[in-house]
Amino acid sequence: MRKAFDDSSFAEKITSAHILVNAHKTGKRALEFFRLAPVLSSGMRVVSDRSNLQDEKMLEGLVTFRSKKDMSTVIDSFMEEVRNERLVRRIGDVISTQTQIHFHQETLLNDLLWSLTSANNSTSLP
Repeated sequence: MRKAFDDSSFAEKITSAHILVNAHKTGKRALEFFRLAPVLSSGMRVVSDRSNLQDEKMLEGLVTFRSKKDMSTVIDSFMEEVRNERLVRRIGDVISTQTQIHFHQETLLNDLLWSLTSANNSTSLP
């Protein structure tokens, strides 16, 4: 995003756009969760360069992952949605709601506790 150097400029950008393209620096595959969280919460579509498998699984259904050479096809199809304002609002509402559900603190804590409990149970002796 160009010229989004303060909170109000950033907020204006993410509420006025439909698509964010996230491309990694050469050789980097880590996903920038802190940058994407407000974007997804706003309901913006995100098309991202491939990331590590764990990040892709965590954001499955929220972020569309493609290789850099295949990103343009997805971006073109999402750009077609811009012609239908109601569709853009509906998609934005779904993405925003799913992001809130997916990253709800209580859910994350429960998942963490479950995984810790499962790990402890699998390593305990009978």
